[in-house]
Amino acid sequence: MHPELDVEPPPTPPPNSDERTTLTDHDTLDAIHAILIRPPWSPETLQEIARLVQNTGRQIPAPIAVAVEVVEALNGQQIAYVQTEGVDAYVSLQPGEGVCFDIHTRSDPARAGLQFVVDGRLVPSPIRNHSAEVDTPDIPQARHGGS
Repeated sequence: MHPELDVEPPPTPPPNSDERTTLTDHDTLDAIHAILIRPPWSPETLQEIARLVQNTGRQIPAPIAVAVEVVEALNGQQIAYVQTEGVDAYVSLQPGEGVCFDIHTRSDPARAGLQFVVDGRLVPSPIRNHSAEVDTPDIPQARHGGS
């Protein structure tokens, strides 16, 4: 029981238990709070919280690695190169035209999962319904295994 809250957290399943207890969202948040207010934390703390979340029937998404570097185009222009699972993106400043986002997908799931947000608003994906080829700047794609 936490003395300040005068609340008993719900029981959590023991580690390595095959028995799954389905908790309500409210009970899950109470249990997570009870875990977080009792430091010290360890890697097992995160595992315990993950187990609680999974017991609600939700899945915890796997982290996706993101690599970022600045590359130089053949014309000397600086371009930000961002690589994630299934997607390569190049961001450059086009003189007189503004910022260019050149996005290359490497798989159908990556293409289907693209989301575009501009000024906090989700924009419908033009790539899902468009297959025309366009000219791209002279980006050193061979260096990064582009599309």
